[in-house]
This record gives sequence, structure tokens and C-alpha cells, in this order.
Amino acid sequence: MSNNEENRALVADLMAKAEQVKLGGELKAGVYIDHTTVFGTELKGSVVFKRPTMLDYVKIGAIKSEYLRSSGVVNANLVDNSVKFIAQVMATLQVVIVKSPEWLIKLDSVQEPDILYHVYEKYEEWENSFRKVLEKPVPEHSETPE
Repeated sequence: MSNNEENRALVADLMAKAEQVKLGGELKAGVYIDHTTVFGTELKGSVVFKRPTMLDYVKIGAIKSEYLRSSGVVNANLVDNSVKFIAQVMATLQVVIVKSPEWLIKLDSVQEPDILYHVYEKYEEWENSFRKVLEKPVPEHSETPE
């Protein structure tokens, strides 16, 4: 490979990384979804996620609140936790999905909750893949009786 080709490859790699940063973080290849719902609906396709920024976390909270408010919720303390969770799932996916199959474009039109739960689980697995496994620290002073 000539120096010119190496430079082009380097520039292409740097531009791809810059695009990833612009999208909110490091992206991996799309996560492939192959899921059959409890109602027998078969769903397949690739979903690409982004790692949320701090502003994205604020957006997720605002969207979750808007989902609840637009559903008639006046006091969130009186709402069942399962309803709060589905609002959290929908808000999170709305913010972190960069690319999705057509069946996942309008989250509020999905009729089977397990679809969203499955995709959310895939997102959490993907997000956790960035975390380092930390060794459990050994306490300096053991409190064992002598």
C-alpha cells in the first residue's frame, strides 16, 4: 500500500470516528433483531444505537414525562410502575436509536409491549458492552473476630 493510500485510509477512519462522536458516542455495527412476539408476530431487522450524552438523558426524561402527561397522568406518584417503565423504554429508544427497521419507526404505534422490551434489552446489552468489569476491591481492614 502506498503512502497516499495509507493516508486516505487514515482520513476515512478519522472521518468515520468523527461522525460517531457527532452522533453521541461510539457506535458498533447494528444489533440484529430476530424476535417472535407472544402473539406470533415475527420481527427481523438491524437496529443501530448511539450512546446517550448527558443532554440525551435529559431528553429521555422530558420525553418520558410528555408520554405520561399526554396519556392523562396528573400525578406520576399514582401511576403503576409498569406504565412508568414502558414510558421510560419508549423515551430511551426514541433517543438512542439511530437506525431501525420500519416496524420500529413509530414507537407509540407498537401494539405489543414485548417488542419494545426486547429491543430495549438488546440496547442495554449493547450499552453494557462498553463498561469495563472492575475487580472487587479488597478491604484494607478485615473485621473478622480474633
